[in-house]
Amino acid sequence: MTTTELLTPDQMFADLDDDRDGAASYLSIFIDEAHSTLDELIEALLALEAGGGRKNVEQLFIAAHRMKGSAASIGLNRIAKLSHLMEDMLQALVDKNRAPTPQITDALLSCTDGLRQHVDALGAGVAYEDKFPELAKELLAARAAFEVEFPSTPPTAAPPQAKTVSADQSDTSLHKERTVPSPDVSDDLHRRVAAAFSGEHRDDILVGRVVFQPNLPLVGLKAQLVSSKLANLGEIRYIDPPVADYETLEDIEALEFGVTTERKAENVRQLLQVAGVLTITVEPLKRQQASAAAASIPAVAPKTLDEGQTAKSTEPVVKTAETLRVDIERLDELMNLAGQLAIGKARMTQIGDKLKKAVSERDMIQARDNVGDLFEAIHLLDRVSDGIQQGVMNMRMLPIGPLFSRFHRVIRDLTHANGKEINLEISGEGTELDKRMIDELGDPMIHIVRNSADHGIESPEARVAAGKPRQGTISLCAFHRGSNIIIRVSDDGHGLDVARIRQKAIDRGLTTAADAERMTPQQIYQFIWLPGFSTAEKVTEVSGRGVGMDIVRSKIEELNGSIEIDSELGRGTTLTIKLPLTLAILPSLMVNIDGDVFAIPLESVVEIVNIGSRETHTVHGNRMATVRDRVVPILALANLFRWHQRGGRNEEETGAVTLVIIGEGNQQLGLAVHQVLGEEDVVIKSLAENYHNVGGVAGASILGDGRVSLILDPHALIEMSSRSGIAAAATLENPQ
Repeated sequence: MTTTELLTPDQMFADLDDDRDGAASYLSIFIDEAHSTLDELIEALLALEAGGGRKNVEQLFIAAHRMKGSAASIGLNRIAKLSHLMEDMLQALVDKNRAPTPQITDALLSCTDGLRQHVDALGAGVAYEDKFPELAKELLAARAAFEVEFPSTPPTAAPPQAKTVSADQSDTSLHKERTVPSPDVSDDLHRRVAAAFSGEHRDDILVGRVVFQPNLPLVGLKAQLVSSKLANLGEIRYIDPPVADYETLEDIEALEFGVTTERKAENVRQLLQVAGVLTITVEPLKRQQASAAAASIPAVAPKTLDEGQTAKSTEPVVKTAETLRVDIERLDELMNLAGQLAIGKARMTQIGDKLKKAVSERDMIQARDNVGDLFEAIHLLDRVSDGIQQGVMNMRMLPIGPLFSRFHRVIRDLTHANGKEINLEISGEGTELDKRMIDELGDPMIHIVRNSADHGIESPEARVAAGKPRQGTISLCAFHRGSNIIIRVSDDGHGLDVARIRQKAIDRGLTTAADAERMTPQQIYQFIWLPGFSTAEKVTEVSGRGVGMDIVRSKIEELNGSIEIDSELGRGTTLTIKLPLTLAILPSLMVNIDGDVFAIPLESVVEIVNIGSRETHTVHGNRMATVRDRVVPILALANLFRWHQRGGRNEEETGAVTLVIIGEGNQQLGLAVHQVLGEEDVVIKSLAENYHNVGGVAGASILGDGRVSLILDPHALIEMSSRSGIAAAATLENPQ
């Protein structure tokens, strides 16, 4: 029994603090990797619970070890300790070739939750008191129960433990009992390592040999664990067999390596002790033989670790920055475009000099030719700038799959809590979206999925009684449509009850019975988005209080998106989220209204029409236009906002008007404009950061002449214009 096992969980973490001054510059990298590792842990645990096998256990073990090593390398000692306890638990599963028990699965999932909260707090830079001692207690209790259920093999049959061998001593008694490779570090190995270091004379090079038990199960996993430990110690210049071969090799007799590290040989030997290892021999590189090797043996390409297993550095840093993993090919494309940009700059400078000379000499013919060249150069720069813009956008794009994968855990916890049987289906996980939008989508998606699981899917008994399978299905789907991404969350539950929603709205005074009877199902569904509105028969820990769906809609609209709901009683419900691919660049239609330039997101523009006085009429005091046999309400922006209008034609007086039809489906609106200026990709700037949020305005952009153009929010405009008293709905000056 180790010293750690003699300590209580409270004692383990009592005096254990993180080294906040150590390697802060690597904290952002750690946080990025930690989220990926935690997702991998959860995915493997849920796969095992669903009937997975040995591969998932190996994946768990490697992920826990990676988390421990990464945390320890930058001084996050508390995370490293909890990860170490998880690794020990998983080591027991590997050694006994067992899948985790339900108690172990619950404990490991609780640990991943605790680790994620701690990592999130580190990223946000806020103080956080972790619950690691409690999590350790839960984990150790699960392990104790596991040991009782699956006791260790009797000592007489236990495999031999790893044995360290000094540089000048070998275990001869072991060779009498077993036929195993020699533990000695041969002169030939010294020469091979020296060749990998190109004959460098250094004092920090260690040469080692790790001998595994004959016919060791999961020997590839053990070898990978040893190589990972070496990677955390320093730079590996030589390793044999190569790491890439570990998964395919059926047997590995020994692992040989050459590494640069500040650690002493004895310390490295202790750190490399892994269950299933017979002997570990580590010693400094012999200088004389290294010199001879450098002189006589041509340098060979060193065998190194795979990408992602490089040594960790411990330089101190000051603050945490958000990181993003980018495909190297995308960086190459940007580098190529940057080169073309430099060429274009040089060409424009040269043309400018020629123009200056031609004008000074009054050579108008030459000046005219140079102007033509100038426009060609501008056209080239336009293409390059578009390429750079697209390249930067592509760098921000990430697959939505990791976000979707988190909901396996959400569904698992909900089914355990409410006794339902639910299957989660995911498609389109490779669809790419702006990283910032993926981060912002987490909370609204959780609300939607929880509502589907808690109120949409029926109990197994109710489903059987309704002629459905016992197991309900929730589907997450993502795909591109034009310049937008569509996310659909569907369930095959009992659907929305229009009659119940209508009655609830009447009871709360949101509408009258007469008006409610005239509403379509789609109009009735809109009550669901109101704060505090719920038709749930009972309140659960998950949902039912009428909070959440209003937050979902607000969050989606903040992302310049929209959300629609469709349902069929007894068949299920589908929520469709429509979002722009990125928040950074927005293809827009530029229009002039009362002397100011406004941008309308192009994806919301249905058509542009000129309407004469005969095609307009008034209904209940509101102007309407007949466009292609359909009636479209007309909105004059001056009736919705107040700002410093410069003046323009008054369509109320002339009767004729140019309308930009915006919206989708039956929700359309004709925005009256004085002039259509054309299409343009605008760079979105937040209005809230520089002024304050204004309903109906999604943001702002700076035009080529330096003026500010407001970007209109079509969905908000449609909603605002449908309310009574729209003249006082918003103002762009004198905010209260």
